[in-house]
Amino acid sequence: MKQKGFIPIIILLVVALGVVVYLAYTKGYISINFPQPSTNNFPVVTSSPSLLLNSTADWKTYKNVALGFELQYPAAVKIDKEMNDQYNRAAIFKGEGLNFEVMLRGVGGVSLDKYYFMDNPSFSKAFLDSKSANVYVYDASQNSCVSDGTGPGCPLSYVTYVTQNGSDLYHVSFFGDAVLSNTEAEILSTFKFTQ
Repeated sequence: MKQKGFIPIIILLVVALGVVVYLAYTKGYISINFPQPSTNNFPVVTSSPSLLLNSTADWKTYKNVALGFELQYPAAVKIDKEMNDQYNRAAIFKGEGLNFEVMLRGVGGVSLDKYYFMDNPSFSKAFLDSKSANVYVYDASQNSCVSDGTGPGCPLSYVTYVTQNGSDLYHVSFFGDAVLSNTEAEILSTFKFTQ
Protein backbone atom coordinates (compact mmCIF):
# COMPACT_ATOMS: atom_id res chain seq x y z
CA MET A 1 0.00 0.00 0.00
CA LYS A 2 2.82 2.41 0.72
CA GLN A 3 4.23 1.86 -2.77
CA LYS A 4 1.00 3.04 -4.44
CA GLY A 5 1.34 6.48 -2.77
CA PHE A 6 5.00 6.66 -3.77
CA ILE A 7 4.40 6.26 -7.54
CA PRO A 8 2.31 9.47 -7.94
CA ILE A 9 5.04 11.42 -6.12
CA ILE A 10 7.68 10.11 -8.54
CA ILE A 11 5.46 10.95 -11.52
CA LEU A 12 4.86 14.44 -10.11
CA LEU A 13 8.63 14.96 -9.64
CA VAL A 14 9.39 13.79 -13.19
CA VAL A 15 6.74 16.13 -14.62
CA ALA A 16 8.05 19.05 -12.51
CA LEU A 17 11.61 18.36 -13.68
CA GLY A 18 10.38 18.26 -17.29
CA VAL A 19 8.66 21.63 -16.86
CA VAL A 20 11.82 23.16 -15.36
CA VAL A 21 13.99 21.83 -18.21
CA TYR A 22 11.46 23.04 -20.80
CA LEU A 23 11.31 26.54 -19.28
CA ALA A 24 15.10 26.74 -18.99
CA TYR A 25 15.43 25.62 -22.62
CA THR A 26 12.90 28.15 -23.93
CA LYS A 27 14.56 30.98 -21.97
CA GLY A 28 17.96 30.06 -23.41
CA TYR A 29 19.51 29.00 -20.08
CA ILE A 30 20.36 25.54 -21.42
CA SER A 31 20.82 24.07 -24.84
CA ILE A 32 20.21 20.52 -25.92
CA ASN A 33 22.56 19.15 -28.55
CA PHE A 34 21.47 15.91 -30.14
CA PRO A 35 24.49 13.81 -31.14
CA GLN A 36 24.67 11.84 -34.37
CA PRO A 37 22.58 8.64 -34.20
CA SER A 38 25.70 6.47 -34.38
CA THR A 39 27.12 7.76 -31.06
CA ASN A 40 24.18 7.28 -28.67
CA ASN A 41 20.49 8.00 -28.40
CA PHE A 42 20.50 10.42 -25.46
CA PRO A 43 20.55 14.21 -25.77
CA VAL A 44 23.43 16.08 -24.14
CA VAL A 45 22.37 18.97 -21.90
CA THR A 46 24.90 21.78 -21.46
CA SER A 47 24.69 24.85 -19.24
CA SER A 48 24.99 28.28 -20.73
CA PRO A 49 27.21 30.84 -18.95
CA SER A 50 24.15 32.86 -17.91
CA LEU A 51 22.93 29.97 -15.76
CA LEU A 52 26.23 29.69 -13.88
CA LEU A 53 27.00 31.76 -10.80
CA ASN A 54 28.56 35.13 -11.65
CA SER A 55 31.93 35.11 -9.86
CA THR A 56 32.37 38.84 -10.50
CA ALA A 57 29.02 39.84 -8.94
CA ASP A 58 30.61 41.41 -5.83
CA TRP A 59 33.51 43.03 -7.71
CA LYS A 60 34.10 46.78 -7.95
CA THR A 61 34.10 48.69 -11.23
CA TYR A 62 37.01 51.04 -11.91
CA LYS A 63 36.39 53.67 -14.55
CA ASN A 64 39.06 56.19 -15.56
CA VAL A 65 37.58 58.74 -17.95
CA ALA A 66 40.92 60.53 -18.49
CA LEU A 67 42.65 57.30 -19.53
CA GLY A 68 39.62 55.98 -21.43
CA PHE A 69 39.00 52.56 -19.91
CA GLU A 70 37.10 50.64 -17.28
CA LEU A 71 37.42 47.21 -15.70
CA GLN A 72 36.15 45.18 -12.78
CA TYR A 73 38.29 43.83 -9.96
CA PRO A 74 37.84 41.89 -6.69
CA ALA A 75 36.58 44.01 -3.78
CA ALA A 76 39.67 43.24 -1.65
CA VAL A 77 42.05 44.64 -4.30
CA LYS A 78 43.10 48.27 -3.78
CA ILE A 79 44.03 50.98 -6.24
CA ASP A 80 47.71 51.48 -5.41
CA LYS A 81 48.43 54.46 -7.70
CA GLU A 82 46.80 56.57 -10.36
CA MET A 83 49.01 58.68 -12.59
CA ASN A 84 48.15 60.98 -15.46
CA ASP A 85 50.90 63.49 -16.19
CA GLN A 86 53.25 64.15 -19.08
CA TYR A 87 55.47 61.19 -18.10
CA ASN A 88 53.17 58.57 -16.59
CA ARG A 89 49.64 57.53 -17.42
CA ALA A 90 48.64 54.44 -15.47
CA ALA A 91 46.44 52.83 -12.84
CA ILE A 92 48.08 50.24 -10.58
CA PHE A 93 46.12 47.67 -8.55
CA LYS A 94 47.39 45.45 -5.71
CA GLY A 95 45.98 43.03 -3.15
CA GLU A 96 44.62 39.52 -2.70
CA GLY A 97 47.81 38.16 -4.29
CA LEU A 98 47.18 40.28 -7.40
CA ASN A 99 49.50 42.89 -8.91
CA PHE A 100 48.32 44.40 -12.18
CA GLU A 101 48.28 47.69 -14.03
CA VAL A 102 46.90 49.48 -17.04
CA MET A 103 49.47 51.80 -18.60
CA LEU A 104 49.23 54.04 -21.66
CA ARG A 105 51.98 55.12 -24.03
CA GLY A 106 51.75 57.33 -27.07
CA VAL A 107 52.09 55.40 -30.32
CA GLY A 108 54.96 57.60 -31.51
CA GLY A 109 54.84 56.23 -35.05
CA VAL A 110 55.37 52.59 -33.98
CA SER A 111 52.83 50.07 -35.27
CA LEU A 112 51.50 47.44 -32.92
CA ASP A 113 53.28 44.63 -34.81
CA LYS A 114 56.66 46.42 -34.48
CA TYR A 115 56.22 47.23 -30.78
CA TYR A 116 58.29 45.41 -28.11
CA PHE A 117 57.05 45.39 -24.53
CA MET A 118 59.97 45.48 -22.04
CA ASP A 119 62.33 44.78 -24.98
CA ASN A 120 60.51 41.48 -25.52
CA PRO A 121 60.21 40.89 -29.29
CA SER A 122 58.21 37.65 -28.92
CA PHE A 123 54.44 37.84 -28.76
CA SER A 124 51.31 35.96 -29.67
CA LYS A 125 48.07 37.49 -30.93
CA ALA A 126 44.77 37.82 -29.07
CA PHE A 127 41.99 40.37 -28.58
CA LEU A 128 41.37 42.97 -25.90
CA ASP A 129 37.87 44.50 -25.99
CA SER A 130 37.51 43.31 -29.61
CA LYS A 131 40.77 44.96 -30.70
CA SER A 132 43.78 43.02 -31.95
CA ALA A 133 46.36 42.71 -29.17
CA ASN A 134 49.91 41.45 -28.75
CA VAL A 135 50.41 39.15 -25.75
CA TYR A 136 53.88 39.22 -24.18
CA VAL A 137 54.92 36.64 -21.59
CA TYR A 138 58.06 36.67 -19.46
CA ASP A 139 58.95 33.85 -17.06
CA ALA A 140 61.53 35.10 -14.54
CA SER A 141 62.20 31.55 -13.33
CA GLN A 142 63.82 30.86 -16.72
CA ASN A 143 66.29 33.72 -16.22
CA SER A 144 69.63 33.37 -14.42
CA CYS A 145 69.23 36.64 -12.48
CA VAL A 146 67.19 37.28 -9.36
CA SER A 147 63.62 36.34 -10.22
CA ASP A 148 61.82 38.51 -7.66
CA GLY A 149 62.03 41.64 -9.78
CA THR A 150 64.61 43.33 -7.55
CA GLY A 151 67.76 42.71 -9.56
CA PRO A 152 68.85 45.06 -12.34
CA GLY A 153 67.31 44.00 -15.62
CA CYS A 154 65.30 41.30 -13.84
CA PRO A 155 61.59 42.08 -13.97
CA LEU A 156 58.91 40.02 -12.31
CA SER A 157 57.26 37.39 -14.44
CA TYR A 158 54.41 38.91 -16.39
CA VAL A 159 51.65 38.46 -18.92
CA THR A 160 50.89 41.70 -20.80
CA TYR A 161 48.27 42.49 -23.42
CA VAL A 162 49.10 45.49 -25.62
CA THR A 163 46.64 47.04 -28.06
CA GLN A 164 46.16 50.36 -29.76
CA ASN A 165 43.19 52.62 -29.10
CA GLY A 166 43.34 55.99 -30.82
CA SER A 167 46.82 57.48 -30.47
CA ASP A 168 47.73 55.34 -27.43
CA LEU A 169 49.07 51.87 -26.80
CA TYR A 170 47.33 50.31 -23.80
CA HIS A 171 49.31 47.81 -21.72
CA VAL A 172 47.28 45.58 -19.40
CA SER A 173 49.92 43.76 -17.34
CA PHE A 174 49.63 41.06 -14.69
CA PHE A 175 52.82 40.56 -12.66
CA GLY A 176 54.10 37.63 -10.61
CA ASP A 177 53.55 34.67 -12.90
CA ALA A 178 53.93 33.77 -16.58
CA VAL A 179 50.39 32.33 -16.72
CA LEU A 180 47.13 34.16 -16.01
CA SER A 181 45.17 32.89 -13.02
CA ASN A 182 41.40 32.44 -13.38
CA THR A 183 40.85 35.71 -11.49
CA GLU A 184 43.30 37.58 -13.73
CA ALA A 185 41.60 36.19 -16.83
CA GLU A 186 38.23 37.37 -15.48
CA ILE A 187 39.64 40.86 -14.80
CA LEU A 188 40.99 40.95 -18.35
CA SER A 189 37.60 39.89 -19.73
CA THR A 190 35.92 42.92 -18.07
CA PHE A 191 38.33 45.47 -19.62
CA LYS A 192 36.54 47.98 -21.89
CA PHE A 193 37.53 51.14 -23.71
CA THR A 194 35.31 54.09 -22.84
CA GLN A 195 36.41 56.40 -25.66
